[in-house]
Order: sequence, then structure tokens, then C-alpha cells
Amino acid sequence: MPRGARRRRRPVEDAKADAIHMMKEHRSIRGGAPVAFATCSGFYHSGRSAVAVLICSPWGHEELSMRSSLRELADRLADAGIASLRFDYPGTGDSLGASDLPWRLEDWVRATKSAAALLIELSRAKRLVIIGHGLGCAIAIRAAEELEQVAGLALLAGFARGGPYLKQLKVGAAMLADAAGVATSTEPSGALVSLGFKLPASFVADLATVDFLALARAPAPSTLIVSRPGDRPSAALAFHLEHLGAAVERLDYSDFEELTTNPPIKEVALATFDAVTSWVQRIDGARESNADAARASTITESRLEDEWFRETRFRFGPQQIFGAWCEPKSARRGRALLFLNCGANPHAGWRRMTVVQARDLARRGVASLRIDTSGIGDSAGRTDAATKFYAPHQIEEARSAIDWLVAQGAREITLVGVCSGAYQAFHTALEDGRVDDLVIVNPMTFVWDDAYSVEEFVKLFSRSNLTYFSRLAEADGLMKLLSGRVAVGRLAGVVAERILDRIKAQLASAIPWFEGPIRREIHRLFSRLKARNVRISLVTCENDLSEDELAKHFGRGGARLRAYPNVSRSRIPDADHNLTTDASVEWLTAHLLARATESRGAPTRPAAESYGAKRPLEGMT
Repeated sequence: MPRGARRRRRPVEDAKADAIHMMKEHRSIRGGAPVAFATCSGFYHSGRSAVAVLICSPWGHEELSMRSSLRELADRLADAGIASLRFDYPGTGDSLGASDLPWRLEDWVRATKSAAALLIELSRAKRLVIIGHGLGCAIAIRAAEELEQVAGLALLAGFARGGPYLKQLKVGAAMLADAAGVATSTEPSGALVSLGFKLPASFVADLATVDFLALARAPAPSTLIVSRPGDRPSAALAFHLEHLGAAVERLDYSDFEELTTNPPIKEVALATFDAVTSWVQRIDGARESNADAARASTITESRLEDEWFRETRFRFGPQQIFGAWCEPKSARRGRALLFLNCGANPHAGWRRMTVVQARDLARRGVASLRIDTSGIGDSAGRTDAATKFYAPHQIEEARSAIDWLVAQGAREITLVGVCSGAYQAFHTALEDGRVDDLVIVNPMTFVWDDAYSVEEFVKLFSRSNLTYFSRLAEADGLMKLLSGRVAVGRLAGVVAERILDRIKAQLASAIPWFEGPIRREIHRLFSRLKARNVRISLVTCENDLSEDELAKHFGRGGARLRAYPNVSRSRIPDADHNLTTDASVEWLTAHLLARATESRGAPTRPAAESYGAKRPLEGMT
């Protein structure tokens, strides 16, 4: 090559160079800046491209599992210089409205068009790409039909017709219920319920009429269809869109199961999302820099409110994690609550229960903060964390949340945690003397056993002995055992270890040598909190594995808890580990209300019967 001559770059190199140039000009807030429009909540990830991306999320457990992955997709787009907006539909996530209101498909499409208008206003983009996932594909196509600026449409795990897709959702709901060990919900009204997530009958009826194979024109000039291998409806949709004149690319969704089964325990590769980002960069105009783009750094918080409460969504602390502060419009009363993540579930909670609880409590005068620690939900991950939960950084970030609450004038703070959130609450109280009250629900462990990785722990210790035996006694459970779908050796080892722990626990009450280092450490930690008079409400669901854990360290029925007068024990009847049923969520909400408003030193009161839930079975104090 002659001296001074410049080698001609290939298209991929051009896209990469342009993205690097735009990144130098601009840096988006990791995880996105909280925004609100109409009754909806969202996150704006800024960029300087002339093309911006609107992300239409899936529904229910699929959305719960994918929220952190879609946040990572938006961050990757921002790294490429492309702005994006992801948001919650009405009645979902942090948006206003109850999930079981008679929502229509058009309500979500209308919200999506409002989201598109906000995205264009913030990014000053000239063209839009809409990405839909699962149920969000129907919203994306409908919105694209009605918007003029749409240059591209990416459909991930989508469908061609609503009727077959609803059948798929119902089968999936039954499989998820079986895997979680809960009864399959039946809704005679025509609504669809999956692990407590509710799709109202009005919406189901609208979805049943959807037929994208009858489209008369292509909703976008370029379309990317990402489908699981062998997905014939997606292949038919791709053929139909090509027939209508769209430029269609297809991609296998190789990591679909990994991304949609449960929220990831650790950061995952997201190979499919890398391919989607590359496709967006090839859309006409994506390489053009937009000097008029608004910087996300100018957005510090957003607010949503109704007649009874005001909710502020913001980022805080050294890691800029996400928090939602829900406070009553009337005078505040009682303690402030801090809700911690359960596993890798986002701050909205399993089946959106934490949002429901926070707003119900605010209507009764109690303020609360719900957060996502690093790598979970709407908070970006950190490079120094091997896992997202049962991790030291969660304690550090919970303390940052306490700093924020104290700065708002909170003087009495109750930490609330379910499962791994209970562990986080327990250890945060040990580290922070400002905490004097805990409500810990279904704690799986109090001291981490380094013999297990977090992945092994979650897989092996998910159900109680009684649940294991009762499930195997059922016809389908026995068939699974005989067919080899249950790992007999692993199951036998886990149950045998638990039985041995029970025997050791009984012996330890008479012979201290049998206590073991973990049990001794647990009692030492409980004694530290007792010395500080930190009140602990220990709540378990009937026949949950947490009851086995308590028996292992405190004897049958938690008899040795009598040594800790600061500890009260309650039991939620007819409830699963995640609190999937309405009654269990109502029970816990009433319990939290009583806890937040009672005077210091008073015993824990039963849940209010006005919530329509069974009274708690109070144990010894």
C-alpha cells in the first residue's frame, strides 16, 4: 500500500469506528435514567445516533426473568451510541394501575406510542427501531403500524397468531407452576394467571383475535426475527413479511432458555443481544451522529403519583443503584421500610407484590424504599461481584440505602427481605447500628456455607423434605422419578443430608459437641442482635424449606428461639416460598403495616383481618 494511502474500511469496521466516535462524544448512565410519562415508568438510555430504539418487554414471569437482560441490551446499545427507552406497560412493573384492571391490548399500544414520543423528544432521533420480546412483539407490531418514523422491527420469541400463543402461555403457566411446586391457577373469568401474574380477560380476548399473517402491509421496511429453532409460526411470519416487501433477517435464539427461565444468578454472555445490537447498527441512519440529542445526565429522577401516594424513582450511592421511594400524600406515620431483593428478582417483586405492598402501605401512611442492588433489575452490574446475591456488595449497597433514608429524615427503619433478601437484611443489621427492626421471610440460611456455590445452593435447596416426599407420592412425581426426569442420586443425597442435620440438631440440644461451627456462629450472631435489642420478626410459609432450616439450628418448632426475647415467630398458612397467592401477599402486607405502626417494644400484632387473609399462627416470643 503506498505511503500515506488509507486502507478502505469494511462496513463492520465503519460501524465500529462510528460507534466509538459517538461514545467519545457521549456517555449514558449505566442502567438508564428514570423517566415517567402519563401513568407509565421507564428508563432512558441516551445516545447520539440519529436512530433510537424502543424496547417492548414481555409479560409476567418472562419479563421478571429478562428485566436485567433487557437493561443490559439497552446499555449495549448506548455503548454503540444508540439511545433507547424501555418501559413498563400500564398495570405492570412500576407503572400505575392494578394488574387485574380490565386492560385492553390497545391500552398497551397507546402507552407504547407515548413512549415512542418521549424517546424522540429526548433523543432527537429521526428514525425508530422497535424491539419486542414475547408478548411485547404484538405490541411492537401494532405500534409500528401506527408510527411514521419506524425504520426497523426486531421480534424476539414472537408469534404469528394470538390464539396459539395463548395456548402456549397457558401450557407454560402450568409447567412453571409445577416447577415451583404451586397449584395451577384457575380463572373462570377468562383471565390468564401465571405464578400470580395476571393478564385480565379483556386483554386475553383482544390477544386471541391477533393474526399477523393477515397484515396487508409490512409494519417496517427492515425486520429481524429471532426465534427458537423449529419455531414454525415465526418462519411463517418471516415469509409473509418478505412477501409484503420487507427486508427480513432471521436469527436463532440460542440462549432463549438461559434468559427466560429465571433471572440470571450471575452476568451472562447475551450473545443474541450482541447480534441484535449489530443489526440495529446496520439500519439506515444508525451511523449518523445527532448533535441535538439530550444527555441522560440531565435527568436525575422521575415521579408518579395517584390520589394517595407519590413515588420518586432515582439513582443513588457510589454504584448509582436504582431506588423507588413511595410515600403517602398525607402525613407519614410509623417506621420507614426498606425492601430488599429476593434472589435476582427485580425491585417490583415476585408477581409485582413489592409494588403492591409499597403502595398499599403508603395509602395507610407508611413510606418505603424498594431497591435493586448491583446486577439485579434496573441496577447495572459490577465487575467485582462473582454473583448477584448472597454477596457482600449487597450489604454495602443496603447501607447506602439506609444513608439515603436517614437523609430524608427517617429515624426508625425496618428492613424487609424474603429468601436471600432475609439473609441480606440479617447481615445488614449486624453491620449497621442504625437498624433496629427486621422482618425476614423464609430465610434459607443465616450463615453462608462455602461448601456450596450460589448456583448449587439454589438448585439443591429449593423445597422442604415434606414437599419433596409429597410431590414424589403424587402420580406425576412418581412418573418423573421412574422415567429418570428426577436426579435420584442428587435428591437422595440432599434429603439424607437434611435428615442428618435434624438428628444433629436434636443431639446438639443435649450435647454441645454436635452443634458444629455454622450453628455456633448463627447463635453468636443472634446473640449480637439480642444485645442491641434489634427486633426480629421471623416469618415462614407453611412447610417451606426455611422451616427445616430453623429446626436445624433452633430445634423442633424453633424451641431455642425462646432464648431470644427480641425474636417473634409467625407462620403464613397455605403459602409457597415466593408468596404466589393473593392471600399470602395480603397477610404479609398487613403484618408489615402492624410492624411499621406499632410502638417500640410491643409484641408483633396479628395481621389485620380486614385484609381478608387468615390470621398468622403466632409462635413463641
